[in-house]
Amino acid sequence: MRKTLACLALVLVLPGYAAAQVTWENQVWTSVQAEKKLFSKTRMTLTLETRFNTNPLMAVRYFPNLAVQRKWSDFFSSTVHYRYITSNKGMGVRESSHRLMLDAVFSGKIRKTDLAFRLRAGREDESGTNEGILTMSEFVLRQKFTVKRKILKQDFALSVEQFETIRGTEVEFDQRRYVLGTDFKLNKQNFINVFVMYQDLISTRRLNLGVGYEYKFND
Repeated sequence: MRKTLACLALVLVLPGYAAAQVTWENQVWTSVQAEKKLFSKTRMTLTLETRFNTNPLMAVRYFPNLAVQRKWSDFFSSTVHYRYITSNKGMGVRESSHRLMLDAVFSGKIRKTDLAFRLRAGREDESGTNEGILTMSEFVLRQKFTVKRKILKQDFALSVEQFETIRGTEVEFDQRRYVLGTDFKLNKQNFINVFVMYQDLISTRRLNLGVGYEYKFND
Protein backbone atom coordinates (compact mmCIF):
# COMPACT_ATOMS: atom_id res chain seq x y z
CA MET A 1 0.00 0.00 0.00
CA ARG A 2 2.80 2.46 0.88
CA LYS A 3 4.69 1.80 -2.36
CA THR A 4 1.50 2.15 -4.39
CA LEU A 5 0.67 5.55 -2.87
CA ALA A 6 4.24 6.77 -3.44
CA CYS A 7 4.16 5.75 -7.13
CA LEU A 8 0.83 7.47 -7.68
CA ALA A 9 2.25 10.65 -6.16
CA LEU A 10 5.02 10.74 -8.77
CA VAL A 11 2.46 10.85 -11.57
CA LEU A 12 1.09 14.14 -10.22
CA VAL A 13 4.41 16.00 -10.08
CA LEU A 14 5.52 15.27 -13.63
CA PRO A 15 5.17 18.09 -16.21
CA GLY A 16 1.74 18.12 -17.84
CA TYR A 17 2.25 20.43 -20.83
CA ALA A 18 4.51 22.93 -22.52
CA ALA A 19 4.84 26.48 -21.24
CA ALA A 20 2.44 29.05 -22.72
CA GLN A 21 1.53 32.70 -22.24
CA VAL A 22 -0.52 32.99 -19.08
CA THR A 23 -2.57 35.50 -17.09
CA TRP A 24 -2.76 35.83 -13.29
CA GLU A 25 -5.87 36.25 -11.13
CA ASN A 26 -6.98 35.58 -7.56
CA GLN A 27 -10.07 33.98 -6.11
CA VAL A 28 -11.65 33.50 -2.68
CA TRP A 29 -13.59 30.28 -2.07
CA THR A 30 -16.15 30.07 0.75
CA SER A 31 -18.26 27.15 1.90
CA VAL A 32 -20.77 25.99 4.51
CA GLN A 33 -21.03 22.25 5.12
CA ALA A 34 -23.22 19.91 7.17
CA GLU A 35 -22.42 16.23 7.74
CA LYS A 36 -24.72 13.49 9.04
CA LYS A 37 -24.26 9.76 9.59
CA LEU A 38 -26.91 7.79 7.68
CA PHE A 39 -26.08 4.31 8.94
CA SER A 40 -23.04 2.17 9.73
CA LYS A 41 -19.98 3.36 7.77
CA THR A 42 -22.08 5.64 5.55
CA ARG A 43 -22.25 9.43 5.81
CA MET A 44 -23.99 12.20 3.85
CA THR A 45 -22.55 15.69 3.37
CA LEU A 46 -24.20 18.80 1.94
CA THR A 47 -21.85 21.64 0.97
CA LEU A 48 -22.85 25.10 -0.27
CA GLU A 49 -19.87 26.71 -1.99
CA THR A 50 -19.28 30.11 -3.62
CA ARG A 51 -16.17 31.18 -5.54
CA PHE A 52 -15.32 34.87 -6.00
CA ASN A 53 -12.97 36.64 -8.37
CA THR A 54 -11.21 39.44 -6.50
CA ASN A 55 -10.67 41.86 -9.42
CA PRO A 56 -13.39 42.79 -9.95
CA LEU A 57 -15.08 41.32 -6.84
CA MET A 58 -17.72 39.01 -8.28
CA ALA A 59 -19.18 35.61 -7.47
CA VAL A 60 -18.23 33.56 -10.53
CA ARG A 61 -19.47 30.13 -9.49
CA TYR A 62 -21.78 28.78 -6.78
CA PHE A 63 -23.28 25.37 -6.21
CA PRO A 64 -24.66 22.86 -3.71
CA ASN A 65 -22.72 19.58 -3.55
CA LEU A 66 -24.48 16.52 -2.14
CA ALA A 67 -22.16 13.61 -1.30
CA VAL A 68 -22.70 10.13 0.13
CA GLN A 69 -19.58 8.38 1.42
CA ARG A 70 -19.16 4.70 2.23
CA LYS A 71 -16.15 3.41 4.17
CA TRP A 72 -15.46 -0.15 3.05
CA SER A 73 -12.32 -0.76 5.10
CA ASP A 74 -9.53 1.07 6.93
CA PHE A 75 -7.79 1.53 3.56
CA PHE A 76 -10.60 2.16 1.07
CA SER A 77 -13.71 4.33 0.78
CA SER A 78 -15.95 5.59 -2.03
CA THR A 79 -18.09 8.69 -2.48
CA VAL A 80 -20.80 9.71 -4.96
CA HIS A 81 -21.26 13.46 -5.57
CA TYR A 82 -23.94 15.51 -7.31
CA ARG A 83 -23.61 19.26 -8.04
CA TYR A 84 -25.94 21.82 -9.57
CA ILE A 85 -23.56 24.56 -10.73
CA THR A 86 -24.35 28.17 -11.62
CA SER A 87 -21.60 30.05 -13.44
CA ASN A 88 -21.72 33.85 -13.55
CA LYS A 89 -20.26 35.09 -16.85
CA GLY A 90 -20.87 38.78 -16.05
CA MET A 91 -23.24 41.31 -17.63
CA GLY A 92 -26.19 39.36 -16.25
CA VAL A 93 -25.23 36.17 -18.13
CA ARG A 94 -25.50 32.97 -16.08
CA GLU A 95 -25.16 29.35 -17.13
CA SER A 96 -26.13 26.23 -15.22
CA SER A 97 -24.88 22.66 -15.39
CA HIS A 98 -25.15 19.34 -13.56
CA ARG A 99 -22.17 17.31 -12.43
CA LEU A 100 -22.02 13.70 -11.26
CA MET A 101 -18.77 12.36 -9.75
CA LEU A 102 -17.50 9.13 -8.24
CA ASP A 103 -14.50 8.93 -5.88
CA ALA A 104 -12.32 5.97 -4.97
CA VAL A 105 -10.00 6.78 -2.04
CA PHE A 106 -7.04 4.66 -0.97
CA SER A 107 -5.39 5.62 2.31
CA GLY A 108 -2.54 4.52 4.54
CA LYS A 109 -0.20 5.69 7.27
CA ILE A 110 3.59 5.86 7.56
CA ARG A 111 4.58 6.51 11.15
CA LYS A 112 2.84 9.79 12.05
CA THR A 113 2.03 10.81 8.47
CA ASP A 114 -1.32 10.03 6.79
CA LEU A 115 -1.28 9.41 3.04
CA ALA A 116 -4.27 9.28 0.71
CA PHE A 117 -4.80 8.90 -3.03
CA ARG A 118 -8.18 9.85 -4.49
CA LEU A 119 -9.23 8.92 -8.01
CA ARG A 120 -12.28 10.87 -9.20
CA ALA A 121 -14.23 10.39 -12.44
CA GLY A 122 -16.95 12.87 -13.32
CA ARG A 123 -19.31 13.98 -16.04
CA GLU A 124 -20.68 17.53 -16.42
CA ASP A 125 -23.82 18.25 -18.45
CA GLU A 126 -22.97 21.74 -19.67
CA SER A 127 -25.34 24.38 -21.03
CA GLY A 128 -26.09 23.90 -24.72
CA THR A 129 -25.30 20.17 -24.86
CA ASN A 130 -27.91 17.46 -25.24
CA GLU A 131 -25.89 14.38 -24.35
CA GLY A 132 -27.01 14.23 -20.74
CA ILE A 133 -25.15 13.75 -17.50
CA LEU A 134 -24.91 9.94 -17.81
CA THR A 135 -23.31 9.96 -21.26
CA MET A 136 -19.65 9.03 -20.92
CA SER A 137 -18.39 10.02 -24.39
CA GLU A 138 -16.49 12.75 -22.50
CA PHE A 139 -15.61 12.83 -18.81
CA VAL A 140 -13.13 14.37 -16.38
CA LEU A 141 -10.57 12.30 -14.51
CA ARG A 142 -8.81 13.67 -11.43
CA GLN A 143 -5.96 12.24 -9.38
CA LYS A 144 -5.29 13.73 -5.93
CA PHE A 145 -2.48 12.81 -3.55
CA THR A 146 -2.62 14.15 0.03
CA VAL A 147 -0.08 14.12 2.85
CA LYS A 148 -1.37 14.99 6.31
CA ARG A 149 0.76 15.49 9.44
CA LYS A 150 0.45 17.10 12.86
CA ILE A 151 2.77 20.09 13.38
CA LEU A 152 2.77 21.89 16.75
CA LYS A 153 -0.49 20.14 17.75
CA GLN A 154 -2.23 21.27 14.54
CA ASP A 155 -3.02 18.99 11.58
CA PHE A 156 -1.88 20.28 8.18
CA ALA A 157 -2.69 18.72 4.82
CA LEU A 158 -0.73 19.26 1.60
CA SER A 159 -2.27 17.97 -1.62
CA VAL A 160 -1.58 17.88 -5.36
CA GLU A 161 -4.46 17.30 -7.75
CA GLN A 162 -4.39 16.91 -11.53
CA PHE A 163 -7.34 17.10 -13.97
CA GLU A 164 -7.69 15.56 -17.43
CA THR A 165 -10.60 15.45 -19.87
CA ILE A 166 -10.98 12.17 -21.73
CA ARG A 167 -12.72 12.16 -25.12
CA GLY A 168 -12.72 8.72 -26.66
CA THR A 169 -9.07 7.72 -26.85
CA GLU A 170 -7.75 11.28 -26.38
CA VAL A 171 -6.56 12.59 -22.99
CA GLU A 172 -6.35 16.37 -22.59
CA PHE A 173 -4.61 18.01 -19.60
CA ASP A 174 -6.85 20.58 -17.88
CA GLN A 175 -5.26 21.87 -14.68
CA ARG A 176 -3.26 21.14 -11.56
CA ARG A 177 -3.93 22.31 -7.99
CA TYR A 178 -1.55 22.58 -5.02
CA VAL A 179 -3.32 23.09 -1.69
CA LEU A 180 -2.10 23.62 1.87
CA GLY A 181 -4.87 23.62 4.49
CA THR A 182 -5.81 23.00 8.09
CA ASP A 183 -8.94 22.60 10.21
CA PHE A 184 -9.71 24.31 13.53
CA LYS A 185 -11.93 22.32 15.86
CA LEU A 186 -14.21 24.66 17.83
CA ASN A 187 -15.97 21.77 19.58
CA LYS A 188 -17.21 18.28 18.74
CA GLN A 189 -19.69 19.57 16.14
CA ASN A 190 -18.24 22.80 14.76
CA PHE A 191 -15.13 23.25 12.61
CA ILE A 192 -13.46 26.01 10.60
CA ASN A 193 -11.22 25.05 7.68
CA VAL A 194 -8.83 27.35 5.80
CA PHE A 195 -6.53 26.78 2.86
CA VAL A 196 -4.30 28.45 0.30
CA MET A 197 -4.25 27.10 -3.26
CA TYR A 198 -2.06 27.56 -6.31
CA GLN A 199 -4.14 26.70 -9.38
CA ASP A 200 -2.47 26.04 -12.74
CA LEU A 201 -4.96 26.10 -15.64
CA ILE A 202 -2.66 26.18 -18.70
CA SER A 203 -3.41 29.78 -19.75
CA THR A 204 -4.37 31.06 -16.28
CA ARG A 205 -2.66 30.95 -12.89
CA ARG A 206 -4.55 31.60 -9.68
CA LEU A 207 -3.64 32.06 -6.04
CA ASN A 208 -6.80 31.23 -4.12
CA LEU A 209 -7.68 31.62 -0.45
CA GLY A 210 -10.43 29.50 1.06
CA VAL A 211 -12.43 29.45 4.27
CA GLY A 212 -15.23 27.11 5.25
CA TYR A 213 -17.51 26.26 8.15
CA GLU A 214 -18.46 22.65 8.89
CA TYR A 215 -21.16 21.31 11.22
CA LYS A 216 -21.32 17.63 12.16
CA PHE A 217 -24.59 16.27 13.51
CA ASN A 218 -24.39 13.98 16.52
CA ASP A 219 -24.27 10.32 15.44
